[in-house]
Order: sequence, then C-alpha cells, then structure tokens
Amino acid sequence: MPITPPPDLNAWLDNLMHTLFAAFVGFMAHVFRTLESKKKVKIALSIVHGICSGIVGFMVGQLCKYYGAQPELTWLIVGLAGWVGPEITIHLLETSVRSKLGFPKRNDSDASS
Repeated sequence: MPITPPPDLNAWLDNLMHTLFAAFVGFMAHVFRTLESKKKVKIALSIVHGICSGIVGFMVGQLCKYYGAQPELTWLIVGLAGWVGPEITIHLLETSVRSKLGFPKRNDSDASS
C-alpha cells in the first residue's frame, strides 16, 4: 500500500505553492516593469513587491477554492494576481467580498478617508 500524505498536508502544500508562485511572479513583474521604464532595479523593493504578491496570491487561491475552481484555473488566476500586483488584486478581492457579503460599493472618495 503506497504511503500518501494526509489531506491537510496536501492542502497546506497547495497553499504554500500558490503563495510562492504568486510571490515569484510578482517579483519578476516588478523587475520587468522597472527595467521597461528604464529605471534601476531596487532589489529590496522588488522583494517587498513579491512578498505582497505572495500574500494576495494566497488569498486568491483561497477564493478559488471557495468557488470550486479547477486547479489549472486556480494556478492561472494566482499567477495573474501576482503579475498585476497587490494593489489591483486587493481592490478586486475587496469588490468581490463586499458584494458577496452584501455591503454597498465604496466610492473613490471613501477610500481616501
């Protein structure tokens, strides 16, 4: 009989891999955009951007699991979340969660206060 890891370990590994994938994609996207704008890459800033992308990648992965997305689609969405960056992804997540919970949409003037 083959030895298989417990289901909780598989879920934990999935979460870890989604987070690391989004972090790597976010780091690379930041480096790419910085080089494309002909500026000098600041590694510390790129690392912070990658870490933030990893955090939102984790949240997006959880949202995909909640909605029952196929694993392939989840990887695609997590990668896109890392690529577009934490600012845009957080805005999209906030919009999705607010509508799911029945909260009214925020105005742009509300976001600044």
